[in-house]
Amino acid sequence: MRKIVIVYDRMGMGHLRMAKIIENILKEDNNVEIILTAATDFIDTADCRFAVKFWNYGIKKNWITILDLLINFGLRKFLMPVMDVKYTKKVYTHLDALQPDIIISTFNVINKALGTYAEEKGIPFHIFVLDIAIFLDLANPYAKHICYFDETAEAIRNYDFNTTYYTNKINEKVTPLEKIKYVIKYYKDYVFNSAKIQFT
Repeated sequence: MRKIVIVYDRMGMGHLRMAKIIENILKEDNNVEIILTAATDFIDTADCRFAVKFWNYGIKKNWITILDLLINFGLRKFLMPVMDVKYTKKVYTHLDALQPDIIISTFNVINKALGTYAEEKGIPFHIFVLDIAIFLDLANPYAKHICYFDETAEAIRNYDFNTTYYTNKINEKVTPLEKIKYVIKYYKDYVFNSAKIQFT
């Protein structure tokens, strides 16, 4: 029996709904065991729990622009590499306990770690992209992507998978020095160079 782990999160936007739809489809196969798990189950830290609560509160208050600026853009631009090096070991530990044969993600943030783990284990990894917009962590060179919108699929096809975020593998064995180098390279690629382009 194959074990399929479906990763979602509790941050609104239909991640859990899509995970449930996938689960219901896959349930028709009696040879699979399906486990739904939230990204915050992997990490389960105070800052992640706060981010989930803040996001959901902001959605209820219709703070769409604020959430976009702070989380969708600000967090990704400045905190993404720190989160990668800080939480990847937790992701690996959680996956090792689950022992998946297939990983499916309807979320983002930890897709880099999920993809690296899946590639190392030689198991399939699928990302269901629910948004029309595409961010770094919604694309993975190892994954098969399933998209709602043709524009999103086209954007993924045009991604440069030779940049720092994709070429630097962060797993549970990376050294502190390698982590520091990754963070510096990330800021060089996505913060300093992009700022230079914007102001020249």
